[in-house]
Amino acid sequence: MKNTCFKRLFLFLFSITLLASSAKAQMAWFDVNGGVDGGTVSAFDTCFGKLFVAGPLAYANGNPVGHIVGWDETNWSLLDTGLSAPVNATANYKNNLYAGGLFDSAGGHPAHHIAMWNGSAWSAAGTGLKNGNVNALAVYSGLLYAAGTFDSAGTTATSKIAAWDGSTWMAVSGGVNNGDITTLAAYNGNLYAGGTFTSAGGTAARGIARWDGSNWSAMGSGLSTGSAVEAMQVWNNKLYISGYFDSVSGVPARMIAAWDGTHWSAL
Repeated sequence: MKNTCFKRLFLFLFSITLLASSAKAQMAWFDVNGGVDGGTVSAFDTCFGKLFVAGPLAYANGNPVGHIVGWDETNWSLLDTGLSAPVNATANYKNNLYAGGLFDSAGGHPAHHIAMWNGSAWSAAGTGLKNGNVNALAVYSGLLYAAGTFDSAGTTATSKIAAWDGSTWMAVSGGVNNGDITTLAAYNGNLYAGGTFTSAGGTAARGIARWDGSNWSAMGSGLSTGSAVEAMQVWNNKLYISGYFDSVSGVPARMIAAWDGTHWSAL
């Protein structure tokens, strides 16, 4: 009887060990079919059942790519001839993949700093963006927002940010001034812009500002003087920002801070 109980206990513990080993094995890192090379990865996005990887990269599994490539969990796939210069940002908008960056052509066709991939071919977004590059893309309130260093979108004068509805470019109430936009994030019903600017829509806003679809507003006194926001991420009902700063709206915070919709806090 004791032997039977011991065997049952042994089998139970052995089964647990196998399950634990299997779980560990499933969490292991693995090679992504040769990976990418010739530059870094600046952006990820999903569309058409694939993961798209973009940046100033030049190769995937040793094969030339034009700064962007698709991954289906087994193989890399080209997006025609890709883009003529590095990509800084991507976004899935209306079930198409948009790329923004330094390029002036996509798939061999003119596309100034922003282009759309429909799963089989590239097309321009109007006449594109001029006199500057795209640093960030974000979807907010049914529109695609592009931001960076440019001063016009299509035939519309803009200041570092513009909105696209799929056919027409629109200005965003004066945009930002005295600096550029580096990053965008939609959070809690608003669009947030971060960068090196000191005003948004004519309102003093140092390094970070909020857009509600109609108006810009500051978030307290903003960053410490001479600072910049370089990245933003929404997590656990908070907006996290990072960059070069040592305080946000008077709250001491070195290079990273969290916004809960009302107050800033350090980490």
